[in-house]
Amino acid sequence: MHDESVDGFVAQHSTASTRGMYASDLRDLYSFISKQEGLKFPAITEANALAWRSHLESRGLGPASITRKLAVARSFFAYLLDLDVPPSGLPPRNPFRRIRGPRFDRTMGKTPCPAPEDVRRLLRAIGTRTPRRRRDLLITLLLFNQGLRVSEVARLERSNVMKHGNRTYLALVGKGGSEIRSVLPDSLAGSLERHLRGRKPGSRFVFTRMDQGYQGGRMPDRPLATRTIRATLKHYAAEAGLDPLLIRPHSGRVFFITQSYLKTRDLERVARAVGHRELATTRRYLRLGSALEEHPAMLMDLVPRRRPRRK
Repeated sequence: MHDESVDGFVAQHSTASTRGMYASDLRDLYSFISKQEGLKFPAITEANALAWRSHLESRGLGPASITRKLAVARSFFAYLLDLDVPPSGLPPRNPFRRIRGPRFDRTMGKTPCPAPEDVRRLLRAIGTRTPRRRRDLLITLLLFNQGLRVSEVARLERSNVMKHGNRTYLALVGKGGSEIRSVLPDSLAGSLERHLRGRKPGSRFVFTRMDQGYQGGRMPDRPLATRTIRATLKHYAAEAGLDPLLIRPHSGRVFFITQSYLKTRDLERVARAVGHRELATTRRYLRLGSALEEHPAMLMDLVPRRRPRRK
């Protein structure tokens, strides 16, 4: 699907991952409308929008994914209706305005959060025996110790690595254009510095494949693929005797947010560290550990104490 209005809507969003996801959602909608409903996009009705929701449910998509796709479609049609020259066939009212996704618990995400001992076990399994393992250990630390998204780690550039006095930090742009200053502990900053010293000086990206060959007499300068990081993490999880389904790249972000909050009790501070504009977004990353610690019953102390026996 190539449509100028779709391109214009997608281009409004600042990060490549968001643009790619929204474009994929709209391709999904376009395919359904043209193939299943036999209509020309964007000439659709509320009944067609409701049929797409039913189609998404029949495919077994999760409630959160369905709700996101519907929200993207709703925002897209709002964008079309606000254009100076709306496209031909556009309905007078947003066909998704009354279509809502299935109910689900919005207070907690679905990505599992490993326990601290499992993360330490994973890091020990990776180790530092070879250059590849040292690189993979650094990647894993950026996921679990810094809470970066896998796309941010994969596309990390030398220009993102900044210094301020004795501190090293990563200057990134998060979803929605939020600025992130991810400060590295000294040990992690040292590992990153040693990794960069061993890289080809002209390389733009911090992480690249180690087995790629030369093309035309020069090494191609391409970032490490996110799927490579996922597969690598799964391999090390199995090597550590952990369930690979519980150790994912996004588990690192969930782990970082949950553990950071348990240590600081400052949700706003944690939100700034990961680039969330809304505290509600950060709160959805908190997992069982924080919920147990914060339960009001923990503030009570009603169990009668035994009196010491008289001698």
